[in-house]
This record gives sequence, structure tokens and C-alpha cells, in this order.
Amino acid sequence: FKQKTAYEISTRDWSSDVCSSDLAAGLPVVVSDWNGYRDTVRDGIDGFRIRTTAPNSDFGAGIARQYAQGLLNYDLYCGIASLFVAVYIDEATKAFDALFSSPEMRSGMGEAGRNRARSEFDWAVIYPKYESLWRELADRRSAAVQLAKKPASVPWPARANPFTTFASYPTQLLSSSSRIFRRDPANPSHIESCRRLASFSHVGTFLPPTPEILQALEKIPGDGIELSALEAMLPPPMAKQLIPAMAWCAKIGAVRLA
Repeated sequence: FKQKTAYEISTRDWSSDVCSSDLAAGLPVVVSDWNGYRDTVRDGIDGFRIRTTAPNSDFGAGIARQYAQGLLNYDLYCGIASLFVAVYIDEATKAFDALFSSPEMRSGMGEAGRNRARSEFDWAVIYPKYESLWRELADRRSAAVQLAKKPASVPWPARANPFTTFASYPTQLLSSSSRIFRRDPANPSHIESCRRLASFSHVGTFLPPTPEILQALEKIPGDGIELSALEAMLPPPMAKQLIPAMAWCAKIGAVRLA
């Protein structure tokens, strides 16, 4: 980490509003490719968006059910869901290396971001967009009067499956058709040490035991495999938990997606 350049690069993972302020300040930004950042940061122009992965909606009903039953509070509901979301740290490393080693790139991206902030995020531009949004929402509410009388599609509408609600947020969803690659070699001590971290203390009931995870990892060939094929090679209990297990493995760097 080079102190001189640290002040010339902004890293954001929580607020698109703050991110646009960084662009206005002429700072290249490194952000997760997650939800609103796609509307704010142009990858390779104003900064870098780092890929993210989350399970598809085949997983998450159990989290929603425990939240609805009061077994999880809201913080745990969000926290457990986030334990299955992966941000590709190796891509972030490459982005920072590129920015740290190139004053020209930092300057060029910073200037591009400043120009974008002026043309897209100035209040003179933003406020008419808000007005357009308000009109659109009013039209939607008018059209939805009859829909509101229909029964809810989920048992607890306010306690929804997080991977349904936020399906549009990550770069890609992990599903049975996803192709995954193992990081060689599968490291039992790394997986077990990650499970012992305090931040992962609530993930146990949603993951199979470590030996079963290792068994699945060992079956992944060098050229990768689709999860549906890997599911067919595993005993039913592990096959049912394969998507969350591989999502978690992606988070800790044990696998990567195509």
C-alpha cells in the first residue's frame, strides 16, 4: 500500500451517493459490482467494479422462515445472507495494483469521474429525474389498486427470501447451471479456520460439515464443472446444500465461477 497514492483512490462498498461525491472530487473509485454502483461507476473508465456472486432464490427460504418466526433478528437476517455473497478479492487486488502503479490511469479516471459527476449527478440533472420517477410511481400505484387485493405470493411478504428480493444486486447468481472451478489444492485448514471466525459463527446451520464440503471440492475437475453435474455425484444431503456451500466457498476463495 503506497501512502502517496492512497489518498488518490477511493474504495466504496456502501453508498452510491458517497461514491458520486468521490467522482466529483476527481477520485478513481474501486467498488463492488452491486446494485446501484452499476449506475454510478463505469468499469475501466471512472474506476473499477469488482464482480460479486450470490446464490439464486433456490436458497434463502430457510433464512426468511427463521426471521419470520423470530429466531433471527434483522441484523442476523442480513448478516447471514451476506455470508453467502462473494466479492472477488483477486480482482480488487489487480485493480489497486493497476491504479497504484499508474499516475496516468489515476488522473485519467479521476477526470472522467469528475466530468460524469457534473453531467449526470448535478442537482440540475438529478431533480428532473426525481420528478419523472415520482410520476412513474404515481402511475404504478394507480395501476396496482386491483393487484393489491390479490393474496400475497409469499407467506410473510415483509420476511422475504433475501436472494429473491436482491436477485438483481450481484454480478451473477449461483445456480445449478453455473460452472465452478476449484482453487487448487482444496485446503481443509483454511476452510475450517474460516468456519471458526466469529463473523461466521451463525452460518453453521446453513452449511454442511467441513468434510462434506471437502468431498465436493475434491470432485471438481481441473477444467471446472457445472453444479448440476456435481450435484449428481454427491449424496442427497450434500447435493441439497451444494449451492449455499459453493457460494460460501466462493466468498472465502476456495472456488471461483466462470
